[in-house]
Amino acid sequence: ILKKKNATRGKHAHKKCSQFIVCTSGKILVNSIDKKNIKKKFLLSRADQGLYIKPLVWVELTALVKNSTAACLANRKYEPDDYIYGLEELKDFK
Repeated sequence: ILKKKNATRGKHAHKKCSQFIVCTSGKILVNSIDKKNIKKKFLLSRADQGLYIKPLVWVELTALVKNSTAACLANRKYEPDDYIYGLEELKDFK
């Protein structure tokens, strides 16, 4: 849950995990950056639409209205070593 407007979550990428993100209520802006530094923005505001995020894509979710919620479905179990927490680490990852 992103309780406040402009609250941000994510700020990481995954080495192997793919995700599918759905906004279940409110409006969420998704900013993504891939390994080649290509930046894209997506607006999620409907529960019947979602966004597929492949591995090695940096994602930041920002609430455009308060109390926005998102569901994130993953194709792998939680693995702490799968996370990339820095953009430079993402760019350098082989």
